[in-house]
Amino acid sequence: MYMSSKTSEFMTWHMRGASGGGSTISHPCQSEAWKHVDQTFPDFATESRNVRLGLCTDGFNPNSDFSNPYSIWPMFIAVYNLPPELCMKEPYIFMAMLIPGPRSPGRNIDVFLRPLIDELNMIWNVGVETWDAFRKQNFVLRACLIWTISDFPAYGMLSGWSTHGRLACPYCLGEGVAQQLKFGKKPCWWGCHRRFLRAQHGFRRDSQSWGVFGVERRRPCPIVSGAEILRDIESISFPPFGLQYDNLRADGFGRTHNWIKRSIFWDLPYWKDLLVRHNLDVMHIEKNCFDNVFNTVMNVKGRTKDNSNSRRDMELMSIRKELHLYQRNMITYQPKASYVLDKPNVVNICNWLKEEVKLPDGYSSNIGHCVNTTNNTFYSMKSHDCHVFMQRLLPIALRGYLRSPLWIAISEFCKFFRIICAKQLCVADIEKLQDAIAVTLCKLEKVFPPSFFDSMEHLTVHLPWELKTCGPVQYRWMYPFERLMKKLKEKAKNKQFLEGSIVEKFWVHEVALFCEHYFDDNLGTRINPHVRNEVGANMLVIGEASNDFELLSIFKHPVRNFSRVNNRVLTNEELHHVHSYVLFNTPEVQQYITHFENLTRQSSPRLNDSDVDKHRMTHFATWFELMVKDSPQNFTSQLIELSEWPKNKAKSYGGSYEIEIGRKPTFLDFAEKWVLDDTSTNEPVPTSFAGYMVAYRQRMEEAYGPDRTKHPAFDSHMWKEITGDPKKGRWVGVPAQLSHPELFQPSKPLEDTYRLLSGRIVEMEAEIETMGVGMAELKAQNETMRLENIEQRTSFTTAMSNIWAILINMGVANPNMINHQFLPGGSSSNQCPPSLLAQRKYNPLPSIGQHQQPRSFGQLLEMNYTQAHLFDQPSPFAV
Repeated sequence: MYMSSKTSEFMTWHMRGASGGGSTISHPCQSEAWKHVDQTFPDFATESRNVRLGLCTDGFNPNSDFSNPYSIWPMFIAVYNLPPELCMKEPYIFMAMLIPGPRSPGRNIDVFLRPLIDELNMIWNVGVETWDAFRKQNFVLRACLIWTISDFPAYGMLSGWSTHGRLACPYCLGEGVAQQLKFGKKPCWWGCHRRFLRAQHGFRRDSQSWGVFGVERRRPCPIVSGAEILRDIESISFPPFGLQYDNLRADGFGRTHNWIKRSIFWDLPYWKDLLVRHNLDVMHIEKNCFDNVFNTVMNVKGRTKDNSNSRRDMELMSIRKELHLYQRNMITYQPKASYVLDKPNVVNICNWLKEEVKLPDGYSSNIGHCVNTTNNTFYSMKSHDCHVFMQRLLPIALRGYLRSPLWIAISEFCKFFRIICAKQLCVADIEKLQDAIAVTLCKLEKVFPPSFFDSMEHLTVHLPWELKTCGPVQYRWMYPFERLMKKLKEKAKNKQFLEGSIVEKFWVHEVALFCEHYFDDNLGTRINPHVRNEVGANMLVIGEASNDFELLSIFKHPVRNFSRVNNRVLTNEELHHVHSYVLFNTPEVQQYITHFENLTRQSSPRLNDSDVDKHRMTHFATWFELMVKDSPQNFTSQLIELSEWPKNKAKSYGGSYEIEIGRKPTFLDFAEKWVLDDTSTNEPVPTSFAGYMVAYRQRMEEAYGPDRTKHPAFDSHMWKEITGDPKKGRWVGVPAQLSHPELFQPSKPLEDTYRLLSGRIVEMEAEIETMGVGMAELKAQNETMRLENIEQRTSFTTAMSNIWAILINMGVANPNMINHQFLPGGSSSNQCPPSLLAQRKYNPLPSIGQHQQPRSFGQLLEMNYTQAHLFDQPSPFAV
């Protein structure tokens, strides 16, 4: 790293450029663990070129035939001095050693680690003289291993604390004793999470829901320092290493402790002083939590946690009598649980995932390929598929099919993983996260069976502390190392000497990466790769301009199609929408749109903005065509051709496509307003988050001009209107870069707007309940709501103003049409409330501000089950 002038400069980035200000964490160098090393070893921190390292290991089978078991364990070293754009990337992850197969080393892994530990000791105590190619000088390089990264079984191999049994949790140690299920034959952590709640929380005293556990009075398990752990380990006598001693355990194992050995990492002189020595892998924890939730809710045979044994265990614990097994006519019946979906709902979710869910290119694999609609099962879902599904799709898929309290608890659980996986963390939010996840786990304990809560669900209660101590999980999870192990598997060409083949190939790989630093930037390499969907490369600009004809700006976006072309004939309504879209999004036409609006207001001064928009959508295209024909000398040839209506024959691209919008190609620059109603059902729509983009449908080419040149005229982002059930509703096309998105939304009269308020507003329940106002009071139409408490009246007025602002934001209400009769103490005037007039931009919720387009797919779906304030009471996550 220091011998190359291309990377030597970045090795001191952590000292020069890491300024988090103390309120945010975006890199490990801003974490408490990093700062603790600097404070404990100031001589090490003085030299900014000293290196912080992370070690990762896991086993993989190099054979494509999994019936032939073989386990190889590489040891990877990651360098944390680098900036975020380089840290944890493949060129800067090195393989320090390779433990040969065919068996997993198990607890004997310390025997193979001895050479590596000796080198780490030497480079810490003595250092290595190294040439700094950037500063052109020699210096003594020292390095510190700040933590290890592994999945949970490998966690036990590296740390020496067995991750199996009733004492599997390495943070709770001997205090976190799980219970052994009599019929399930496995340990479970059901009932163990109330101790992490605040002392005055109501769940601690809820003995009815937790049966034999009664009232919880224990304090949370304290974090034990490394010096205390080392002192306990030194007092235990462990069996020697060797295969013949693998089944031997130290005295007290499984009762007072779970130590199986003294880890070799304790030989490092600084190991006992580190705040975190071994990291919990969020990747595997998230996947296992998703599997438990999804398989139980979908009632997947053989994978669900709700079975006859779990029902017998609940009967033994004297909890949830309505779910106990019962016999009738010598046949045992299992009552249906509230957390299990009905068969039709399972079918709907499978069809929704298979046929309708479309994600941006490169965002995820096609989850529909993992769905078998014949028997409604899922298969071959990788860790990243579960990552996307858990954080983005699961709350949408289950909404409307589960009871509201359970859906909220699952959504909070999903939201928890979204927060901890953020690239930039707010310290204040992390501190609240510890209490929030404990409350969420207790909510799940009140619903799901005890067998649901294995060690993975329990470990989530310790993740916030690790997050605050070590920084973002992107630097501490297994994803980059799993990808690298996949490439190592591809290098195993010689099946007789697998380890040697991998090592030889990896040496060549590292030499090639070093040389690629010096290649020309225009040459695509692994160090400087070309963008996968590079704008301009392999893309087609449909409708090339001739020498004497310049294309309008709307037709200059390069496009690459990912699917076959279908010819279709547009209906008159579709043709009108397509042509209007082109006109409204052409900058050269904007002055005529403004002129048309002024004429409309002059002729009909009493029209409001909604009526003007509706009139413009209906009549502008015809008015513009007639105006161009009356005086063609005042228009350019491009605008003359644009005014003519295109043919109704178009080419449709039924799958995804890529279009250049702004700085880089994206699928997600779309109208910032959302379609709220479904005219076919007359059902109330949740006001706050009524638009879920669930698919990306099609693009059409239209012909303009005398030569009928083809242009990508209608870039149709397709999503569904939500009417309470996200799997139902009609497809609505919302054009990309829509200058006037309200034209594609039906304007709502006042009574329909108020119907939205008086309906089932699920997302606003938590906020309104905190103000002491029940949802039933919102159903009274045209009556002044009487609130005896003045403080409640003020809070409710603010809440109603916020709801009106949300509706205005979404285009279903007009500020000039707000009737104060719907607000407590209001008048019957049609003026806008002062609180809204003061805001002007009508932006009470920062996530859905007016004229603020989502910058990413994550920000888009953030609106589906979260509000502005993350930790508003009573729910720890605003759902």
